[in-house]
Amino acid sequence: MIGVQATDQREGVDVVHYSKNSKRRISMSSSNSQLFEVYREDLRRYISKMLACPADVEDVLQETYCRVYARAAQSEKQAQNPRAYIFVTAANLIKDFLRNRLKSERREGPSVEDTSLLSTEPNPENEIISARLKRDMLVSLERLNPTCRQVFVMHRYQHLSHSDIAEQLGISVRTVERRMRIAIDHFRNQLREYL
Repeated sequence: MIGVQATDQREGVDVVHYSKNSKRRISMSSSNSQLFEVYREDLRRYISKMLACPADVEDVLQETYCRVYARAAQSEKQAQNPRAYIFVTAANLIKDFLRNRLKSERREGPSVEDTSLLSTEPNPENEIISARLKRDMLVSLERLNPTCRQVFVMHRYQHLSHSDIAEQLGISVRTVERRMRIAIDHFRNQLREYL
């Protein structure tokens, strides 16, 4: 059972930590690295549950140590319950890390580590699906009404802007946009199984 007892002294706060395996007396006035070492493995396991990459785990672990060490003299919470303080600091750093990664992926796409898991070798199943998709896409394109098909082909395959298409066909940009919307909705309905 884990218990924490705090007593105020002139030079610091003594904290007695009773872990399952051992009894150790750690003082906030003693080395913060000693305090951190007591919880290091538990903290590493906790962070590993949230982050899969060992390098990321080590980064968050190191940053947790830096934050706890930098704020040791300023924090009353750390003196009252150092284990809770360290784990809350780590949890906040994990949230920040994941939030920053999500922002980065939205801006730049998935990281190299994420895409490195994808195989670059041809996969027979993917080739079959790709062939079916191409065939179904051509069938869907043929089923599309001719005016929408013309606009779609000019935009997607000839890479013309909506205003260029409107000028060439003698229609308004708004009509081009409407026909593109109809074409995209048509493909979304026809190719639903691939989405």
